[in-house]
Amino acid sequence: QAPTFSGQLGLEHNWEAFNGTVTGRIQSKLQSSSNFSFYNFPDTRQGGYTMSDAFLSYAPAGESGSAHWKVTAYVKNLENSAVFSTAQEDTYAFAYTYQWFPPRTYGLRLESSW
Repeated sequence: QAPTFSGQLGLEHNWEAFNGTVTGRIQSKLQSSSNFSFYNFPDTRQGGYTMSDAFLSYAPAGESGSAHWKVTAYVKNLENSAVFSTAQEDTYAFAYTYQWFPPRTYGLRLESSW
């Protein structure tokens, strides 16, 4: 049931700017096809896919060298890939049950610690 190949790669870089630190990160996962059932039915097979994310963060410089807050803009699943997180046959209902990873999502996150 396991994919033949699965790998992840990420790249992150920091820049000193705006009296703080700007951090950019991109990451991607590449996976070959896999089956969710040991019967290997085509309806419970996930084809190969890539799923990538991008992040851009800003944290101001703190008095002790660490900030108390950080803001991050992000985009997840840049490709907008439709990828199963699970797929199974329900033999009693004569149907299949599927769940997907979220589609492309984006937003802003504010983190704080005191």
